[in-house]
Amino acid sequence: MGFFKTRKGRLRVWVYILLCLIIVPAAGFGVAMVVQPERFARDDACVSLADGKIVNSCGKAVLAEACVVADDGIRECIRREVPASGSIDRPDKLKGDKVELTACYAPYIPARVASPLNLSLLIESCRKPDAE
Repeated sequence: MGFFKTRKGRLRVWVYILLCLIIVPAAGFGVAMVVQPERFARDDACVSLADGKIVNSCGKAVLAEACVVADDGIRECIRREVPASGSIDRPDKLKGDKVELTACYAPYIPARVASPLNLSLLIESCRKPDAE
């Protein structure tokens, strides 16, 4: 244990610990972006409701899901592709006040999926087109 008795040895151990605390989370984030890209495809800031239209303010095409939630909790949803920096007309059946918008970059589809932290909890997210 003579390695830890010197000042240089203790400093080297702390440098290794700090490097591990930085590298491990960054590597995990990078692996998640490669293995599960649908988790990073959601961007609700791209779509908004304006003048009876669903407007895309981003430079990429998005799949937008607009839902109206009734008083009894039933969701009625419509999915449409909104072109890059374009807009589409708001469907007639979505004329309610409480419209929820969710958007995902194409080809991913807006959906309610299980939370990675609590599998019994459904959250708004994106999924791959072939996954049901």
